[in-house]
Amino acid sequence: MKFQINKPEISDQELIDLMITQFPEIKADAVEDDDLIYLQIGALARYANESIERARFDEVERVFQFFHLAIDKVSSNMRNAFFVSFLEHINMDGDSEKEKYALKLLPTQYLEDYLTLRGI
Repeated sequence: MKFQINKPEISDQELIDLMITQFPEIKADAVEDDDLIYLQIGALARYANESIERARFDEVERVFQFFHLAIDKVSSNMRNAFFVSFLEHINMDGDSEKEKYALKLLPTQYLEDYLTLRGI
């Protein structure tokens, strides 16, 4: 599934709404933590980690595509939340084949950020 965000900028609430629409599995966590964007974005990281564990790489790729399309259209605070609560918390630096494969799905322009955030 291809995502599109046609607006040049989206509000924090628009992002959360879009995230819930695209990934309904995280709705309970994202709505429960309403107005706590770091926790809401963390729900997406947990979903990505669960997808990696289940070897659902199609879902991992969708999550990364969502991240890639949204990151340049959000506020600086939301952008920071994406890096701190999402990218930093994706488990792809272990020895498992699943984690290694997931890391290959991360768009290359974010690889250095990921490695830095994870202290690698």
